[in-house]
Amino acid sequence: MLQKIRTADWQLTADIAKLPGLYRPFWLAVTQLGGVIVVSLVIAVAIFLSYQAGQYTIAWVYVLTIIATGVNFLLKVQFRRRRPDTEYAKAMRTKTYSFPSGHAFGSMVTYGLSAMVLMPYVTTELHAAVWAAAVVIIGAIGFSRVYLGAHYVLDVVGGWVLGLVYLSILRYSGLA
Repeated sequence: MLQKIRTADWQLTADIAKLPGLYRPFWLAVTQLGGVIVVSLVIAVAIFLSYQAGQYTIAWVYVLTIIATGVNFLLKVQFRRRRPDTEYAKAMRTKTYSFPSGHAFGSMVTYGLSAMVLMPYVTTELHAAVWAAAVVIIGAIGFSRVYLGAHYVLDVVGGWVLGLVYLSILRYSGLA
């Protein structure tokens, strides 16, 4: 069973990598939305705006999000899955392991949390649009990581699942 999953992971990753290269500039831009700089900026702005509005719990939840990235890193060290053997992965400045994807985790937590936080502030008619935007951004970032050759499909799925677990803990603890 494990071998079938591994084979399907490699095959799906290879199929995505075969997509036309003319989309590469677009996916390079999309992947930045899940990178450290953009995610840190979104979190910093959210902390500032929450604090300014007197929403100290929300500000603290965003601070916890920064701390949660450490868990993702520790899991990378624990699993030690090598990245795909691609030019993109070889050229990456930061050399970390592949599983779980930090971009997938960071985008799920940052954009998912932002959608959760926005719900009380937007009309009911806009709820679906806010969630759809978050899902599209999170999905596109995850796809970009596989398309560019930074991760295998299961690395991205693992990052998403870890992010969903974190968001669920926040939600059901009453913090978000």
